[in-house]
Amino acid sequence: MKISVKRKNNLPTIAETGKLTSLIILLPQLDSSMPWPSFPFKDVIRERLKHVDYDIKSDSPLITDLPNETGTRISLSSIKADLSTFELLSLARKHAEIHLAQNPRAITVITPGIRQQQLRHRLADTLVTAILAGASMMPAYKSTTAKKKRLSTITYYGLNEKFDFKRILAESAGNTLARELTALPPNMLTPLIYRKRIRKLASENSWKMRFLDQKTLLKKKAGAFLAVAQGSPENDAGIVCLSYTPTRGKDKKALA
Repeated sequence: MKISVKRKNNLPTIAETGKLTSLIILLPQLDSSMPWPSFPFKDVIRERLKHVDYDIKSDSPLITDLPNETGTRISLSSIKADLSTFELLSLARKHAEIHLAQNPRAITVITPGIRQQQLRHRLADTLVTAILAGASMMPAYKSTTAKKKRLSTITYYGLNEKFDFKRILAESAGNTLARELTALPPNMLTPLIYRKRIRKLASENSWKMRFLDQKTLLKKKAGAFLAVAQGSPENDAGIVCLSYTPTRGKDKKALA
């Protein structure tokens, strides 16, 4: 599953918003007396708030659907500037779960009125990471197959400066790989199978791979490793050495 992350400077228009299926709105810290920043369907959402039991300062998002043909699912939160990392991670997970439960093809994020660059970057980092983590498919060996996740695009509005989504995507890919490996059953955790996966990764990412088998390690007097390898019924254990030399130029692969 490949998910692309797009960055756009300005807010979407009303017409563009009307075509969205999933929209996350992050506002600056507000109270009842403060004016709201401008964004599509602001008046509709403010009118909804008058008729529901919801505090704009709540640590749980407001969930509602727009009165358009698409029925855009919206989650909205007011963000404190001094939000702790734990609070931000918890909030990002809640927003991600709301929309991923609908199994959308695209999720859009807007941050109208949030002017602090550091907060904008923290929100982008945490929210995109939470969405990517929730959208990743883990190995499943049950008789009933899990429903395939359809998310392919995350569009983030409101980042007027350069922001490195490549780093987030690379870190997410690394975290997903680690989670996949730990979720595998014992018969899929043999050294030989691991080595085949590593060889495939090395080929895809232009890494150099060298494998030291037990015979080589015996010559190098790697007794501690060989003692552990004796627990394997097959003589397929060893040490894989990976190296990567970045190419010069603009087209550099992000490595996490």
